[in-house]
Amino acid sequence: MRYLLSVNRLLDTSIADKVVDLAITESKKEGSRVVGIDFSGDPYANDFKDYVPCLSKAREAGLKVTVHGSENKDRAEETK
Repeated sequence: MRYLLSVNRLLDTSIADKVVDLAITESKKEGSRVVGIDFSGDPYANDFKDYVPCLSKAREAGLKVTVHGSENKDRAEETK
């Protein structure tokens, strides 16, 4: 079993950054099961673009990133 740490877009980007830092630290430990970050939450809360820097940091550190976005028709513009 492998784990993704979750970044919820309801939370401030400073908290998201701490979650990403934790995932990076934990993923480097021997035997770690942390393999990535999951970005999800209320699509009406906060702007996805605000989270791009911390999600990019996760990718640059070799973590997998899953994104749940634009799951509502009126938020489709967000992924363009």
